Amino acid sequence: MIQTGDPTNTGKGGQSIWGKPFPDEIRSTLKFNARGMVAMANGGPDTNKSQFFITYAKQAHLEGKYTIFGKVIDGADTTLDTMEKIPVSEKNRPLNDIKLLNWCKPRLVVQPMDYPGRLFIYGLAMEDLQRFSSLGLDPRLKAP
Repeated sequence: MIQTGDPTNTGKGGQSIWGKPFPDEIRSTLKFNARGMVAMANGGPDTNKSQFFITYAKQAHLEGKYTIFGKVIDGADTTLDTMEKIPVSEKNRPLNDIKLLNWCKPRLVVQPMDYPGRLFIYGLAMEDLQRFSSLGLDPRLKAP
């Protein structure tokens, strides 16, 4: 799996949009049963902040511990494959930063579980944002 969402780039930082940790929203119907599941990273129950992870394979041992909120629906065969092949240290951290540099088209598209009409889009140009909006898709996920 790969973890991200830490603006301090230390692996320990990041705050939620609410300014404090928020509770888990674990649902028994959502499983780590496929490649590309997206879930909140945490330090224990109800400690979600800004960090999240994407699985490279099934991870049944994680079920009931992390809030699954989406699934990669585009980019798994390119971007996710490339990230998985990046060399890592003995602590499983990438030896070099991973950055999405090409902003010409979406590189990773995540379908949020609770918002079927919305998408998380990583590596998106403004013209693509306008195109998605014209299709009635809102790539911004808003808190309920």
